Amino acid sequence: MNTALRVHWRGQVQGVGFRAFVRETCRRMGIGGWVRNVHDGSVEATLLGPRDRLYAAIDQVRANPSASIHEVTIVEEPCADEPPPAFTIRR
Repeated sequence: MNTALRVHWRGQVQGVGFRAFVRETCRRMGIGGWVRNVHDGSVEATLLGPRDRLYAAIDQVRANPSASIHEVTIVEEPCADEPPPAFTIRR
């Protein structure tokens, strides 16, 4: 069964390759969704896939040595149980 998570990272997460790191981590783990910069300097994403993989991906992203993450907010959202779409970076 798939889960959808809305994730919001705050800290030094823009200008350090963070979105590309999130995309590659999610693609490698078979997670769908998207990631984008927010005007306030944070980054948000929607991750779609099996719950255990989503939280494992979030743990890997937290360990990104290029970023300095101060806060992570995670909200579970309703999700259709269908194959997740390819993971993309939104501009």
